[in-house]
Amino acid sequence: FSNVSVLQNKVGNNMRYLRKMATIKNLGYYNNPNFLEKLKNVCLTRGWNIFENGKIHITEENVEVLLVLFQNKRLLSEITDEIFDVESVKLI
Repeated sequence: FSNVSVLQNKVGNNMRYLRKMATIKNLGYYNNPNFLEKLKNVCLTRGWNIFENGKIHITEENVEVLLVLFQNKRLLSEITDEIFDVESVKLI
């Protein structure tokens, strides 16, 4: 990560963001090198400007997107080819 202070400032003592951070930690997707490599590839393909010089670059503009991505809550509809941010990541 680069520019982690942006994330720290955004989260602060805000319970909503603290819960998101706790979920990210509990899910632990970031521990899987394959997840991070796939994340990098998808971000490049979709134009989600998250990576800079091989690091995840946090900005005021992308911090919300990062939280969604690290919770694995950005999903593609196979029917409409639309991408949605979802609340539940219940496996089917």
